[in-house]
Amino acid sequence: MQLQITEINKLIAQNPALRKGTQQLRATSRNSIAFSRYLDGQEYLVVLNSGNESDSLDAPVSIQSSWEQIYGPKASFSTSGKKVSVTLPAISTVILKATTPFESSAKLAVNLSKINYDFATPNWLSLQATVPGDEFVEVNFQVRVKGGSKWSNIGTADRRTFKSDEVEGGLYRVFLPPRKYKSGTIIEVIAIARNQKSEIVYSKIREFKINY
Repeated sequence: MQLQITEINKLIAQNPALRKGTQQLRATSRNSIAFSRYLDGQEYLVVLNSGNESDSLDAPVSIQSSWEQIYGPKASFSTSGKKVSVTLPAISTVILKATTPFESSAKLAVNLSKINYDFATPNWLSLQATVPGDEFVEVNFQVRVKGGSKWSNIGTADRRTFKSDEVEGGLYRVFLPPRKYKSGTIIEVIAIARNQKSEIVYSKIREFKINY
């Protein structure tokens, strides 16, 4: 156990993104999950299998690159464009490191969608934003009463939605309870996007009239 801890601490010292970097969920399968870690232009792919059998999954990544395994039992992996396919043993963790530095492929921008009541949660307003590209981005949502000067934090989304029967894919979402405000109140909402380089952009302000 002590040897394992020493090896892990050494790995983190050599690859600080594993502790300090930003994180983006990439894929899930029956027993496995994959996520990217970023720091200073370096991307890592961390894959965990909690099952008692070997498991495979395909994970999208931000960079077209070859990859090297830097941690875990020997795993089988291959790449195709911006996708890494991994097969890993039962109850194991594997870390892959891109051999090519990461550079954003799209100019950072954020678009705040029209504000609506969410059909699945009718007592909440759905706030949705989109960001070009597929790199790690956090989107923070702020609200104020129209005419006011003080913005209030609603929440931060740090991952895009997965497409399903109920939800469109690629959205950053948070929800706002409209009954925090009197009926007839006009609110203003803004979305603020920040990427792994700490670049920040703002959406246009959207208005919505509370009615109930």
